[in-house]
Amino acid sequence: MQLGAAYTSNFRLDQHVLPVLQSLAGGTRESAAFHIRQKYYRLCLFRVESPQAVRDFQKPATLVPLDATSTGRVLALSTWPDAAVSPALVYATSGVYDVQTASISTPVFGGIKELVGALTVSGPVGRFGRADVKTMARNLAEAARGLSIVLGAPALPSSGPPRIIGPWV
Repeated sequence: MQLGAAYTSNFRLDQHVLPVLQSLAGGTRESAAFHIRQKYYRLCLFRVESPQAVRDFQKPATLVPLDATSTGRVLALSTWPDAAVSPALVYATSGVYDVQTASISTPVFGGIKELVGALTVSGPVGRFGRADVKTMARNLAEAARGLSIVLGAPALPSSGPPRIIGPWV
């Protein structure tokens, strides 16, 4: 019990989330963020900007009402998958928050199968074509799966490519 208490008191979410965001931003060359739900709002806790000059930009600690963006949809709707073999769900939206921005998001779960937050990749609409989104969605789903395990969620078996819900289906 003492060991568990020591671990909990020393656990820092940023030490686990930021490397995942850095890897996503580097691999996709788009901005990557981690949001949590705060009642009727979404709060950007951590963000790594795209290395490209033209990019989606948002400051961490930005509080925005829950909306129909991919991030808002994850935070409003996502629950633990019922079937252990179901594919990861990735929500995709384009032009919702800003007409020139697209995003894809997937849930991150924690120890008691609760939704911890949303992992999101976002950027200019022109760089989110069907093939791009499929590749980014695989990277995003794998990153969220790994982060969920680190945060104490039971491991779901990898079941192929994620199911994309949005305009690129």
